[in-house]
Amino acid sequence: MSVDDVPVVGGGDRRHRRADSVVPVGVLVGAVGAVVVVAMAGLFVIRGQRGLSFGELTRDPAAVSNTLPYVGYLSSIGIVAWTTGGAVPLFTWAVLRPVAAHPMLLAFGLLTAYLCLDDLFLLHEVVLPYELGIPERLDELVIAVAAGAFVARFRRSITATGAATMLAAALACLGASALLDLVEPWGETDNATFIEDSLKFIGIIAWTCFGLAASWVGARSRLLGPR
Repeated sequence: MSVDDVPVVGGGDRRHRRADSVVPVGVLVGAVGAVVVVAMAGLFVIRGQRGLSFGELTRDPAAVSNTLPYVGYLSSIGIVAWTTGGAVPLFTWAVLRPVAAHPMLLAFGLLTAYLCLDDLFLLHEVVLPYELGIPERLDELVIAVAAGAFVARFRRSITATGAATMLAAALACLGASALLDLVEPWGETDNATFIEDSLKFIGIIAWTCFGLAASWVGARSRLLGPR
């Protein structure tokens, strides 16, 4: 039954139902304002601490470094995939939250959001070890523990998505890439870099596909949730 088919007196209930389906303008304005304020505050903080120009912080990295636009090609696609893999589950969780609890989508979205930020801003490679004094391997260990805890906590919900194999492939590829980075069996050669980064890219895509599959199943059948 659609909203227009609901019998009402004077149309008041119909207007109320329609109002409930619309995101309040204040929420939208607040969300946009919060993102802008946080981003601009970060810009001024980094500029003050590092003495960088506004152009170095606002322009495209390729333009700032005067390099070719496709430098970092695969890494850029990976960031887009990370973003998609985090945003879609979080959005699905937010939409379904009033009628069904889907903690797996929330946990997956938040974990993916961190992985995206980690990859985008080189947190475990540069920021944490050299800016904050936190060992790179400690960050990787925390991520591994978080991923393991996620699988252990939501194993039945993961199976219910029908995409558990995709998540397993993602973990295997990302884990193999991290292991190669740790032991460097072939040294830092171009071929070794290609293998390591290719495994990472395949893992990111598989990870994102699992997030999309889980969101799809959650939205259509409400099979996900505490089990």
